[in-house]
Amino acid sequence: MFKTIFTSLQQESPLLTVNRRLALFFRVQYDRWQLNTSSEQVWETPTILPIESWLSNCWSQLMDQSDTVWPNQHPPRLLTSLQETALWEEIIENSPQGSPLLRIPSTAGMAAQAWKTTQQYDLFINPSTVLGLEDAEAFLGWSQTFESRLYENHWLSSAQLIDLIRINFHHLEKPKQIHLAGFDSIHPQMNRLLESISNQGTEIQHIPPTFHKRAKNYFYSCLDTASEMTQAAQWAMQCLHDHPDEHIAIVVPDLQSIRTPLLRSLTKNLHSDRCFPGLPDSAPRFNISLGEPLSHQPMIRDALLMLRACHGALSLAQWDRLLLSPFWCNAERELSGRTQLSLSLPDQRRERLTLDHIAKRIHDQPAGLLEQTASQLDQLIQLREQMNNQSDSRPSTWVNLWTKLLSAWQWPGERPLSSAEYQTTTSWSALLEQFTTLDGVKHHMTASSALDQLIRLATDTLFQPESGDAPIQILGMLEAAGESYDHLWVMRLSDEVWPPPPSPNPFLPLEMQKSAGVPRASASESLLFANQLMERLKGAAPSVIFSAPEKEADRQLRPSPLIVSMTPLENTHPWQQIRPQTSTQILLESFQDDQGPPLEEGTTIRGGASLLKQQSLCPFSAFAGYRLNLTAPEDEQDPGLNPMERGQLIHAILDDFWSNLPGSDALKALTPNEIDSRLSTLIQNNLIEQAQLRPNLYSHAFMALEHKRIKQLLLGYLDIERQRSTAFSVEAREKKQHISVGGLTIQVRLDRVDRLDDGSLVLLDYKTGNVSPKEWVGERPKDPQLPLYTLTGGDNIAALAFAQIRHQKIGFSGVSQVPDTLPKVLDQKKLKATQEFENWSELLDYWRETLAHLAHTYKSGHAQVDPLDKACDYCAIGPLCRIHQEEQVDVSSAE
Repeated sequence: MFKTIFTSLQQESPLLTVNRRLALFFRVQYDRWQLNTSSEQVWETPTILPIESWLSNCWSQLMDQSDTVWPNQHPPRLLTSLQETALWEEIIENSPQGSPLLRIPSTAGMAAQAWKTTQQYDLFINPSTVLGLEDAEAFLGWSQTFESRLYENHWLSSAQLIDLIRINFHHLEKPKQIHLAGFDSIHPQMNRLLESISNQGTEIQHIPPTFHKRAKNYFYSCLDTASEMTQAAQWAMQCLHDHPDEHIAIVVPDLQSIRTPLLRSLTKNLHSDRCFPGLPDSAPRFNISLGEPLSHQPMIRDALLMLRACHGALSLAQWDRLLLSPFWCNAERELSGRTQLSLSLPDQRRERLTLDHIAKRIHDQPAGLLEQTASQLDQLIQLREQMNNQSDSRPSTWVNLWTKLLSAWQWPGERPLSSAEYQTTTSWSALLEQFTTLDGVKHHMTASSALDQLIRLATDTLFQPESGDAPIQILGMLEAAGESYDHLWVMRLSDEVWPPPPSPNPFLPLEMQKSAGVPRASASESLLFANQLMERLKGAAPSVIFSAPEKEADRQLRPSPLIVSMTPLENTHPWQQIRPQTSTQILLESFQDDQGPPLEEGTTIRGGASLLKQQSLCPFSAFAGYRLNLTAPEDEQDPGLNPMERGQLIHAILDDFWSNLPGSDALKALTPNEIDSRLSTLIQNNLIEQAQLRPNLYSHAFMALEHKRIKQLLLGYLDIERQRSTAFSVEAREKKQHISVGGLTIQVRLDRVDRLDDGSLVLLDYKTGNVSPKEWVGERPKDPQLPLYTLTGGDNIAALAFAQIRHQKIGFSGVSQVPDTLPKVLDQKKLKATQEFENWSELLDYWRETLAHLAHTYKSGHAQVDPLDKACDYCAIGPLCRIHQEEQVDVSSAE
């Protein structure tokens, strides 16, 4: 297929590709050609390079001849991409437009790309053409400063490298031919270089795309993305089974957005044996070309946390992760003590903790429990003090300090590293070396700015550990174009994804980009771009499947217009018969046990009303949470107040408010100013009390905003309390009481009990969340809290309601025996949820029976995995009960 080209490569003619993936493809094809046509066992490596690498080689050759190329001056210094980005960030930050920007790094990235586009497409921005275009005006000023800095320092941007090579190409050794592969479109700057090379006697040859003769294209519609991923994985497995030595590929346009779920689906369908620990891993069957950010690798994530801990405070979740990290010394020997310390941190009532605070906590532990950890942190604190003396330093100085700090942590730990972990440390060393190059453009950096820059660099650096060749390749669109395959599936081709939407650079005038034909600057350019890639893929294999999902969540999707005219694939698919096969070494015995040991009669249990609520939502969840004492790991604490803390504040303030008011008459006797004054005092007192527990959160500004928010809510609520037509007295507040139900004794606490003039009671519960009386009824009521409280008052209950205090709704939500007991609360006969009951007594009897049944099932140990609708949405024990494994859709039957 490539005989003429490969023969030319033997004569030292380079082959240049549009990307690294295509270069690797041609290297493999060249090696196969040599094996098939030559008797030699070894051969000279041909020059097959991505265009960027070839330009870099040309630059190196020019530098080797610098005395000839620049006889009377020093050669320019080529900036790295990191140096250029740092230069743009500095320019933007110091500009008038920089101060209001929240994300300067992302702005700098777009500005750098805009400047590169101006070089590639010969775009000249005239100040008169950008008048009124705020972004373009800002970019014009930034680019002028950038060009001045380049000129003053004799620096060379990577975007200027092509022109410099064009001007000086006569100094280089000229090959007879240059082959180009994968270049569907070439920008004007590159065209000028190729024309100059051609004029100097080198022949430029474009390698046409590889097309399979009589290639067949099929359109396949899938239920959703999850189904599509499963189908593609099973198709690949079938291809691998039938043709183990052939080239199989799955192409995804938006690979980055679905990388994680796609990886799970592929592992499940192609490597199900890896789900069982202790078994030897099978040879890799697939490889995803797109790497993950280096900062997402556990080893690097923890290294960055270690550095951040030495620079400042960490959140509770970050300390939890760091204390349990295996990547520092004594991780195994002192794991028990670190775990105990981690579990105790939420008790500190602090959002962020410093290294000093953790060290103090460790010293407070029993002697010998964390002795080595305590000694190590003491050394780190001393080393950190040395670092704090370096207020402004060069980037290389910070790298040396970070290396010392990580060495003091004894990162990456004591255990032997796996192959992937060893490669991770190598990438980290390269990252630090790259960071030191910032010395050339930044002479001083503060500790915080240096660490922020390092974290961004680690996030922008993609990492993919090297592994053996895999028969199934998962590729992005640009990577796949230009190669040939034996089997190819292109997925996710809905009209929302393909053709890709236009993405013009916001810093360049739109019309200028359109006129120059900048790729994806307009809808027509995006369509042209998509069509070019599709034409390559249509002939890239003898048979190509193009698929699209029919829906995403609750949204209906349409297939891309570029694939709807293809031949629909028949519904009989042999790969659908393939299911993940577990290892034959494992013999599994199935046994379902949903019955726990019963409790003794009259047992007093913890949990109160929430226990019966959980028993109703899912018996297994109640058993796991209240019998087995299983709790979800603490989430990272919100930077402000979480919903529970806001609710507790409201409860405390209202309890204080009613402590000095006997009832409705006293409330109505107060003037609005008096109510306002009382609330202000109570709110301020409670906020001050909370500020003593969380001084980092309760700043003056925060307290002022919270004070205003709470007072606005409570003034609205008390205004509704004043509208109650039936007089009442406050009988009890925050009343604790024991209730016997279904053989259990449950302790409850009623927020407020009002007594009406006729002696009947109104039960109120303050809520700052969304609630509804419709969840009080049914065979398994979703929220039995207030119905449970009715057992405290016998038949003397007149009404029960939530007092909702939230911005979306302020007022009462409940049910009453007679109309107008509470404002806008319907009586039992008019409320839709309770209309089926003949009278109030029947409703109370129903609650007694239902609650007794729930209590009895819990007492008897009933622990079946049987969740109500949406009960799993906020349940943390899904991995324990594995409910989602039972809910997997049978894709073949659904389609």
